[in-house]
Amino acid sequence: LVKQIKAKNLSKDIEDKIIYFIQACKDVGINIILITRNLENFSTILISSFEKRIIFSLKKKEMSKLALDSSYACVLKYPGEAIYYKNGLKRRVQCPKLLVDIEN
Repeated sequence: LVKQIKAKNLSKDIEDKIIYFIQACKDVGINIILITRNLENFSTILISSFEKRIIFSLKKKEMSKLALDSSYACVLKYPGEAIYYKNGLKRRVQCPKLLVDIEN
């Protein structure tokens, strides 16, 4: 239990620093891009710090509601289909599907 409390406090400290960094970047005109496959570890405060978002298909309604305040991302079915979110407005967009070969 003590380890969990310490981990939560550490996460909160790190999150506060990330939010401060995002706000400082906005002030000087720097754009930040965050790419993740899992929103469950992010708080709503951190997610709301990103005013513009592109959300691809999500399987869980909870994650869609966290990212967009709605379940729109759960109805996306086609490759490259996404929701563009900007200042509360949502728009369906079609992104090109890129096939990339990664050599090891």
